[in-house]
Amino acid sequence: MLPVIEHPAALWAFLTLFDFRLYQPQLRHLLQLLDTLWVCPGKKTLSNLYRHLFHAPDPKTAADFFRESPWKRDAISLLRKQVLLLKFLELARSPGLTTPVVSLDDSLGPKHKDTRHLEAVAYHHDHNASGPGAPRYINGFVYVALHIHFGPFGFTFDTRLYLREKTVRQLNRQRSAETRLHYRSKYHLAQEMLSSLAALLPSGYQVYVTFDSWVASGKLIQGCRRQGWQVIA
Repeated sequence: MLPVIEHPAALWAFLTLFDFRLYQPQLRHLLQLLDTLWVCPGKKTLSNLYRHLFHAPDPKTAADFFRESPWKRDAISLLRKQVLLLKFLELARSPGLTTPVVSLDDSLGPKHKDTRHLEAVAYHHDHNASGPGAPRYINGFVYVALHIHFGPFGFTFDTRLYLREKTVRQLNRQRSAETRLHYRSKYHLAQEMLSSLAALLPSGYQVYVTFDSWVASGKLIQGCRRQGWQVIA
C-alpha cells in the first residue's frame, strides 16, 4: 500500500467545523490519526497507523497526544456532538427523510488473552458467542454506544466505557479519594447519554429510541416518553 503523503482537504475542512481548542501539533496528530484510520489495513494500533505516513513519525508521539496533551475529553466530545447534531438536524428537514432513530447497544472489544495492563480490560460475558447452558467469557473491554440515524445518514453520538464492579474496586485501591471511580451499570450509562442528547435537541423534538432487552428499564422507557420520544424495545 502507498503511504499517506498529503491529507485530503475535505478531512481538514471537516475538522475545522468543530473549532477545537488544540495547538497545531495536536491538530496534526488528530489529522494523521483520522486519515490513517481510513486507509490502514489490518490492526489499528498506533504503530501500524503511523507506519502508513510518508514521513514516518515516531508512534510514541501519538501516544503522548492521547496521554499527555492538556485537552479535556468531555470538552472536545461536547463540541463534536453539538456540531454534528446541528448538521444532522439540518439534513432531517430535507424532504423524504424519516423521523430520527436513536439506537443504544453494547459492544465487546476482544483483546489477547494475556493482556493484563490496560485498566478497562477484563473478562466479560459474551452473549453473542454463548449458548444455552454454555456461557462464554472474553478478555476485552465493553462500551455502550448511542447512534443517531436520519434516513441514509447516521453517526455515533456518544460512547461510554463500562467497567465491572470488581474492576472499579481493584482500580480504586491504587487511587486517592479524590480520583476514585464510581461504578455505573450499562443502564446508567445509557441513561446519561440519552439525557445528554435530550439537552441538545429542540424542545418537543420527535425521535424513535430502539434498544435491546438489557437496557429496557422501566425508568429509562418512562424518561424517553416524557421527552415525547417513541420507544421500540
